Amino acid sequence: MSSARQTWTAAFAAALGLIASSVSPVAAQEPSAAESSEQVQPGITPDSIETVDRIVAVVGDTAVLYSEIVESIVQAGAQGEEVPEIGTPEFDALARETLTNLVDSRILLQKAKETD
Repeated sequence: MSSARQTWTAAFAAALGLIASSVSPVAAQEPSAAESSEQVQPGITPDSIETVDRIVAVVGDTAVLYSEIVESIVQAGAQGEEVPEIGTPEFDALARETLTNLVDSRILLQKAKETD
């Protein structure tokens, strides 16, 4: 396996781990005390619910997911660009820049569809 592919795979795995560990369930998804006593599902508790992705922006009728930002950063790293370590302020700045670029791309795409 090439070094670039190993780096890409490791970065992607780390990013997915970050997503899985840093996102908490939405409160609306957690049953209230009254609901939980009425609708008990074996094996599913609020502690066992894990969000694996999240919407970070909406452009028109299209959502931009956190995983898209991470995927874009991982691809840049696989192409030889220097990617800061996840969890650092530099990575956060790169993630914000990547989000801006994704939103801009979605806006342009939607405007192009409107003119057709």
